[in-house]
Amino acid sequence: MSDGVYSSFTLSDDAAIEAIITGIPLFCIGILSIGVFTFLLSLKRVDLLSVYLFISSFLAFIAAIVDLGQILIRGHSNAVSGTGLGGVIGFIRAREVLLALSLGTVFLFFWTFVGRRPIGIASKKDRLSAITPSNPIHCGSWQRWGFVGLGLKWSTLLVCILIPILQILSLFLKYSSTST
Repeated sequence: MSDGVYSSFTLSDDAAIEAIITGIPLFCIGILSIGVFTFLLSLKRVDLLSVYLFISSFLAFIAAIVDLGQILIRGHSNAVSGTGLGGVIGFIRAREVLLALSLGTVFLFFWTFVGRRPIGIASKKDRLSAITPSNPIHCGSWQRWGFVGLGLKWSTLLVCILIPILQILSLFLKYSSTST
């Protein structure tokens, strides 16, 4: 920190404190999502999108708790020096798996959200008759694009599922050498 230029943006020079500070947003989101999901359950307004968001935030919340657990098990001195990882490799793997699954459910949320009918947009049948339409085609429908839309729909779903799987596989390949 010689010329008044910081090499990184940190709130503390202590690595253990930094690790705890990075988990605070996940703790907050997890507690908030539990409250909001409970509220939606009491109002009977839970749908698939809210379930995806709740699962995602709850998995991230559990990952933050696991991360806090591994910091507490390692102790302050080992967390600061970056040592003692052998005893908590299971915690680190569990945290990474939970974060990967959390990210995967966020992708599933957006995949589902993209295919939904926008609020206030009525289909042609809606404009012609007062009965509920059975025609699912609307401006956000995958079917609107024909075979291209069908291919995009299922290929993006495949990508949404493959991203967390590949993250988990790369995690186990990364930490396979440190566990032996």
